[in-house]
Amino acid sequence: MKKEIKEVSQVKRIFEISVPNEEVEKIKNEVLDDLKKNLIVPGFRKGKAPKGLIFQKYKKLVKDEVVKKIFSEAGDIEKEIKEKGIEIVGELQLKNVDFEFGKDFKAELEFEIMPEFEFKDIEGAEITVKPKKEITDKDVDEVIEKLREQHAIFKPSENEPSSKGDIIDVTFHFDENDENTAVQLFPYSQNPEEELSSLQKELLNLKKGDEKEITVKANELKRFMLKFVENKGDDEEIKVKITVGNVKKRTLPEIDDKFAKEYFNKESLNELKEEIKKDLKNTTDMNYENEIKNKILAKLRETNEFEIPSILLDNITKNRAYNSAKQVFGSIPQNIANVISGMTFSSLEEGENKEDIKKAAMDYILITRFIEQNKIDVTDEDFKKKVEEISKLYNIPAEEVERELIKNENAMLSVKDEIKRDKAFEILKEKVKIITEENKEEEKKENEEKKEE
Repeated sequence: MKKEIKEVSQVKRIFEISVPNEEVEKIKNEVLDDLKKNLIVPGFRKGKAPKGLIFQKYKKLVKDEVVKKIFSEAGDIEKEIKEKGIEIVGELQLKNVDFEFGKDFKAELEFEIMPEFEFKDIEGAEITVKPKKEITDKDVDEVIEKLREQHAIFKPSENEPSSKGDIIDVTFHFDENDENTAVQLFPYSQNPEEELSSLQKELLNLKKGDEKEITVKANELKRFMLKFVENKGDDEEIKVKITVGNVKKRTLPEIDDKFAKEYFNKESLNELKEEIKKDLKNTTDMNYENEIKNKILAKLRETNEFEIPSILLDNITKNRAYNSAKQVFGSIPQNIANVISGMTFSSLEEGENKEDIKKAAMDYILITRFIEQNKIDVTDEDFKKKVEEISKLYNIPAEEVERELIKNENAMLSVKDEIKRDKAFEILKEKVKIITEENKEEEKKENEEKKEE
């Protein structure tokens, strides 16, 4: 038996098994000996049927058993490949078995590896990022105002007319069939800058008890699950008489210490503002660091060329579909899970985030290669620091975080990978020249002034 690994491409390899006909014949005879002992052939006592007859009568079975025996004698192929220092990405796939009795046997198993390429460094490369935003009192006040909007209350009013932001209870009269609902006179997207719909505009400046006849498109009314219009075309115009019930005026709470304590369990408004400022700063810092990371990765993608293993693209495709489904369904139904398990990158339509998936695969390969090349590892100090970060983020004692990680091997590997990636980016940040957009404009202006001189 001859075993050989052949290179197909940068990421594809073939593990070829070949057995000369003489050896195949020996294996065939061994298989026939086993079958003769165990098979009951009509007209013969057990173990007495001629091997020639067994071969002719059960040729397919003999062939299957010969193939099975050859693969059994080939041993642990995956282990053999790994012992040669080759790391398989995904699984071995049987691509071809070329076998007929009287000829040599040949089988091919395909597998993928991470691409082998010369990693090109980005030492001295320039990346331009937006300047880090300074958090001001105005930014904090804007957040406070949004929180205030979210905690608005609605109080019924007997005499005041409806206005933008209120809730109005409406009875729709359709051919003597009445349907009740409540309409909020506020854009559906909750975006204060967005215009009111046609129906919402019709309901402005009305008081409790008012009646009015309006004409609106069915699509407007379908939003409120009204039975009368559920089978109407979206653009069909509907004439309907309305009667106004309660008009509930939108009332905003006062921004004071009571607001901070009642809704956010803070002792004072100043304490709430300090926490908001801290959160805004953390978000700003994180966005700034992420922009640097993304620009570094983009520069690495521009500088390095390599083939991407299809299994990596498929795995990212599945993971993204799984995460999206989880956001929608929470617990993913089995039929959806089955669809996701069968998804591949190549099955996606053009434009279905294919470019983003390719970039994600390239980023993974590049950072993995950089970590290997620079022999980046996790020290005890690195691990303790990460445990402290997780502890603060989720408000869990550090000892408990460490205990849980030790118990969960996958979680531990994930955390260690994250530490390695963070260390890799810190090294890469030192290699590049980071220029803010403001500084770039100033530099451009200085160069122009020097030219004029």
